[in-house]
Amino acid sequence: MKRSTESAPFLLSPAAKDYVWGGTRLNDFYAKNIPLDRLAETWECSTHPDGLSRIASGGFAGTTLRDFLKDHPGTVSDSYAGDGDLPVLVKLIDSASDLSVQVHPDDVYAALHENGERGKTEMWYVIEADPGASLICGFSADTDRGTVARASEDGTLPSLLKRVPVRPGDVFFIRPGTVHAIGAGILLCEVQQSSNVTYRLYDWGRVGTDGKPRQLHLEKALDVLDFRAAEEHSTSGDGTVCDCEIFRTDVIETPKEAVGFGIGDTCRIIVGIKGEIVIRSEGASFCFWAGDCVFVPAGTDFSLEGEGKILMIFPKIP
Repeated sequence: MKRSTESAPFLLSPAAKDYVWGGTRLNDFYAKNIPLDRLAETWECSTHPDGLSRIASGGFAGTTLRDFLKDHPGTVSDSYAGDGDLPVLVKLIDSASDLSVQVHPDDVYAALHENGERGKTEMWYVIEADPGASLICGFSADTDRGTVARASEDGTLPSLLKRVPVRPGDVFFIRPGTVHAIGAGILLCEVQQSSNVTYRLYDWGRVGTDGKPRQLHLEKALDVLDFRAAEEHSTSGDGTVCDCEIFRTDVIETPKEAVGFGIGDTCRIIVGIKGEIVIRSEGASFCFWAGDCVFVPAGTDFSLEGEGKILMIFPKIP
């Protein structure tokens, strides 16, 4: 039986990334208070060594989430291996300009070519979108390796891509092999496999902070691309919006009065999307707001109240 201090929900503090396309919304409107002029991503719930999140409330405040899970494996699930590695990574992303056109490998390719790293399956939940904002998700028509290679090299790749307008509440599921790019003017939550493998095909002629064009990974990208025309990837609304082999994500409107969520067999990750919400359990009670991330250990009976909206993410533990 876990002690109450181990099974109580807690806030997380993110790792921050200042990529060249980042904006200021995460500091301006979500009070991240991170001293970066360009805050592109916050890795809200992460045990990946490239960006570890830390516990920000309760008796384990200051501890990395990875170390906590290693020491308290029962907070993930009864079957958890106890190595501190969570298979899911949750980010907030603010795109002031277009991200690179990119693709991610599956587990098999990544294991062979990226030193045992995972592949990357992901979903996007659009929180805010400027008027006219759009993103890229797949090819507009069937194509092939040679055509894509030439288009990437001569700068005509955007003509092959499917651009989709977006609005708040839209959800996109991105399978490995799908060419994609988040467009300018979008704030979203990304739920993904815990991986940091990205292959860039095209970067809009942009240069990095060193003044040089950012690296492309054309051969590896061509190895893993799905060259077929894009299928419909998007959905919207409340309830379960994504249920894949890695995670499930529910969009939940929280009521003004408390509603219970019961004991779960695995941990849950909550991301505040709108409003002020109170979480209560036997071991903890606190408020969280839009942009905050809460980790709920397995075996925790808890309730939420306050008029708002959350994403509740259920990692699937092997």
